[in-house]
Amino acid sequence: MSLNTRASGQTLSHSVTMALRALFTRKTLAATVPLHCRSLQTFTLPDLPYDYGALEPAISAQIMQLHHQKHHQTYITNFNKALEQLDDAMAKGDALAIAKLQSAVKFNGGGHINHSIFWKNLASVSHGGGEPPKGSLGWAIDTSFGSLEALMQKMNAEGAALQGSGWVWLGLDKEFKKLVVETTPNQDPLVTKGSNLVPLLGIDVWEHAYYLQYKNVKPDYLKNIWTVMNWKYASEVEIRNEPANGVLFWNLVCIQQGRNSSGTGLMLDLVQFHRRSGSGSPQCIIKAQIAIMLLHSKTLEKRQWNGQCLLAMTFKRRNGGRNKHGRGHVDFIRCSNCAKCCPKDKAVKRFIVRNIVEQAAVRDVQEACVYDGYVLPKLYTKMQYCVSCAIHSHVVRVRSRTDRRIREPPQRFARRRDDLPPRPGQAPRPAGAGNVAR
Repeated sequence: MSLNTRASGQTLSHSVTMALRALFTRKTLAATVPLHCRSLQTFTLPDLPYDYGALEPAISAQIMQLHHQKHHQTYITNFNKALEQLDDAMAKGDALAIAKLQSAVKFNGGGHINHSIFWKNLASVSHGGGEPPKGSLGWAIDTSFGSLEALMQKMNAEGAALQGSGWVWLGLDKEFKKLVVETTPNQDPLVTKGSNLVPLLGIDVWEHAYYLQYKNVKPDYLKNIWTVMNWKYASEVEIRNEPANGVLFWNLVCIQQGRNSSGTGLMLDLVQFHRRSGSGSPQCIIKAQIAIMLLHSKTLEKRQWNGQCLLAMTFKRRNGGRNKHGRGHVDFIRCSNCAKCCPKDKAVKRFIVRNIVEQAAVRDVQEACVYDGYVLPKLYTKMQYCVSCAIHSHVVRVRSRTDRRIREPPQRFARRRDDLPPRPGQAPRPAGAGNVAR
C-alpha cells in the first residue's frame, strides 16, 4: 500500500470517527470502530422508547412509523453497504474508490446519527414531553437567548428559512461555553459545523418528517413539535458535556433558597452534586467557590434575584448603563478629516460655506448675468472633527495654562484701536469714530 493511499484511508477513517462521536461514547467507539476500520461494524435500527402513536396529535402514528421503519432503516442499510465497500477499497488500496465513497458515508452515516438523536429528543406528554427545561440548561437558555420562547422563535425561523432539506440544531459550544443555534443541509451532522459543537436537540425539517400530516405548511410542524420536545434528555447531555454549568447553577439555587448558610454544609452539597453529575474536572469546585464568594458580596446581595446569572452581568449593566466614569451609551460619528470613530458628544462641529467654483469665475458670471446681484450657489457643509483633528487643523485653539489666564479676547476678535497704525490691507477708520465703550 502506497503512502498516499494509506494517508487517504486514515483521513477518511478519522472523519467517520468524528461523525460517530456525537452518538456513541468514547468507550463504545473504542470497542466497535477501530481506527483502521479493519473489523467491520454493522449498525442496526434502534428501538423507539415510545409507541408510534405516543406523540399524537403533534406527530401522527403513520408519519412516525414510515419515518422510523422506512427512512431511518434506509439510511442504516446504505450506511452499512458504504462501510463494507469502503473496507474493501481500503484493503485493495483503491484511493479513487475511497474518495467516491466519502459522500455516501457522510450522507447515510449522518442520517443514522441525526435520526438516532431525533428519536431521543421526542417524548410523549405523559412522560414529560413539552415540559420547559429546568436546572442548568434552563439557566443557559435564559442567558444566551433571553427566554425559552425566544429560542423557540429563533429555531422556528431558522427551520422555516432553510431551503431544501436539512436540520435545525440547538448545540453546546464547548470552546466558548455557550449555546448556539445552527442549521445543517441534507443529513450533515452538527459536528460538520465544528468539532467543538455537541448536539443537544435537533429538529428534522425534511418533508418526509411532516408532509403526510402538515402538507406544505412547515411552520405549523415546527410550532407543534415543541409540545413533545424532551428537554430532560437535552439537559442530561448538557450536564454531561459541560458539568461546570450544573455546579454553578446548583450554587445559585442553594444561595437563592437560603440553604446551607455555612460554607461547610454548602461545600458538602457541592461535592455530592459534583459526584452525581459525573464530572471529572476539579475546576468545577473552584468555580463554585468563586461563585459563592461573589454572590455573597455586598453589591450582589442588594440585587433582587431575577432568574438570571448575576455573574454574567457586566459592570456597566449593573451600574444602570453607565461605566465607571459615569458615562452612558453615546452614538459615534466619523471624523470628516481622518474618518475615525469619535463619540458624538465630544466631536467638534463646524458649519462651513464654500464656493463651488473659483472666485474669478463667479465674478465673470456676475458681470455677464442680466440679473442684478445674481450669485452662484454655494456649498454648505457640516464638518465634524475628532478632538485630535480639530487641534491639529487649528479648528480650535489650544493654549497653555499660562496663556489661559489672559482674559483678553484673541486677536481676530480684538477691537480696533485708533492709536495704532492700520495693518496692511485695513481700510482707514473714519474721522471722529472712536472705540465703542464696553
